[in-house]
Amino acid sequence: MGVPSPLTSGPTNATGERARYGTLGQSPKATDKYGNRLGGSSGLADQTAQIGITNKLPVTLSKVTLEHHYSDWGWESRTWEEVNTNSSTAANFEARYLTGWDAWGTDHWRISIYFEDGAVFYTSTKDYMMRQEDNYQHGLIWFEITGKIFNIKLRSGACKSPIDYGLVPYKIDGETIRRKYTTYNFVRLQGTPFKNQKQDKECGIRPEDAGKDITIFIYPTGWSMGIPSGPCADSWITPLGYNTVAFIRIENNFGQTARYISLTHQYSSDQAYTYDYPYIFQGEESSQLNMVEYNTGAFHPGLDYWTVDVFLEDDKHYQNSKPGKECYLDERDAAAGTLVFGVSESKFNIDLPSGSCGDGMKALGQVDVLLSADPHLPYNKNCYLAAHNAFANYAAGYIVANQALSIDTQLSMGVSTLLLDIWGKPIRYLTNNPFATPISLLSALKTINQYLTHFNKNIITIMIEDNIDAAHHTDLWSIFQSAGVTDKVFWPAPAMEKDVNWPTLWSMLYENQRLVVFSDYNGRDKVFPYQWDFMSENVYGAESLTGKHGLTYAGDQEKVHMVPKT
Repeated sequence: MGVPSPLTSGPTNATGERARYGTLGQSPKATDKYGNRLGGSSGLADQTAQIGITNKLPVTLSKVTLEHHYSDWGWESRTWEEVNTNSSTAANFEARYLTGWDAWGTDHWRISIYFEDGAVFYTSTKDYMMRQEDNYQHGLIWFEITGKIFNIKLRSGACKSPIDYGLVPYKIDGETIRRKYTTYNFVRLQGTPFKNQKQDKECGIRPEDAGKDITIFIYPTGWSMGIPSGPCADSWITPLGYNTVAFIRIENNFGQTARYISLTHQYSSDQAYTYDYPYIFQGEESSQLNMVEYNTGAFHPGLDYWTVDVFLEDDKHYQNSKPGKECYLDERDAAAGTLVFGVSESKFNIDLPSGSCGDGMKALGQVDVLLSADPHLPYNKNCYLAAHNAFANYAAGYIVANQALSIDTQLSMGVSTLLLDIWGKPIRYLTNNPFATPISLLSALKTINQYLTHFNKNIITIMIEDNIDAAHHTDLWSIFQSAGVTDKVFWPAPAMEKDVNWPTLWSMLYENQRLVVFSDYNGRDKVFPYQWDFMSENVYGAESLTGKHGLTYAGDQEKVHMVPKT
């Protein structure tokens, strides 16, 4: 069974679009394929804002519906499908409104978010007025879904609305029922499931329990069975062998975007573990949360030690004043839900329900994340850090991985060339590995586009290993279009095959041609430039010392000549 449609109502016009200028009055109702009522007009609109949605949750949303109406005009709405984590939709929702001395109306907003498991959560209607500077002529606008908050980020100001009403489907006796909830949370298991401490835990069910509901409750400290005749409980063995977990976000209180933040935690004298948070905007919390494991209880007197490293957009590196800062976690911190630690130029705030503590911050100098790429040199005269099989990482669910970090974290830490394998008929996945979870090509490209959008001084290169069926090469360009990256693609001129210099990085940045794509496919229907027309592979190993600078590739029988360089 499907999930309920978003709450929608109000007059619309016959075409589903409200005219920019029109006469007063009611118009016929029109709906889209989701049953949403499309934009209606009951008044003269002299302003239009163009709005999209940024999903900062750690999961993909199957649908997002944004609704708006001005004054007593009818509701207008837009639904976007498959909004990936840490990505933005197109800003193609046109919200009409009035401004001026005689415009007394206000704007009303609400949003519905659909999870892939069928759950749907809503906000109540939030009143927040748009002004002249929110008009599309001043630029596009993106509202954000962050944690349990819908952030209405207008150019003229911002306000927040809680996402606090939801329906979650359950199958009971072959029938789907929906239960109401007021919140949600996310748990990411890092490869290993939780187990209870006592294998084959004994829990007695008595005759008086017959016909009654028994509910299992799961907590960060353990689990319990709500048996009517008497509860039964046990603690965890976590993936790393502890008994308690806490979930932590980072809030960036620096005066600029943090390119990435790493948080290191050590319990007692055990091994320390480092958790990465890719780019976090100024004044915001990380979209990613990480699970930290530790022990609690009378038989576990160990302490917790913390180190935070912050790498800012301007390449400055900060660390807390006392690496390995002692700050103790207990059961109350696990039961509190998500913990938020704050960082700024002067303060590392470890905010805990059991008792907060903190540390100062110190600047350690500059970190050259882009590895001294010289913007005054041509693209082909610079050196770049590349990630082989960038998609094959533990964060994406790979058991046997080439990389430890997610694609967005790789980019945040200075990787500027990504090697991607594409498979599928039609193209769907970045893998064909029995030890892997298939990753959507569209999702990876949206992640890359999101990074390019927020870091406009970076140029990214993609090298595609093409394993797709020949009949589906035409699909490749449409996927790049859907990801919104086609306007950023740089197309090298044929003369650049002959060692003719490419444009400088400055020139490519100025023209916003910041995505270079190569492919190992050289058929007549190729979409992207054939990589071996523009590059050669370095000789490595013992052969590099013999003066043999030619390699033959059995796959295409092409000889690539290596030119020794001083």
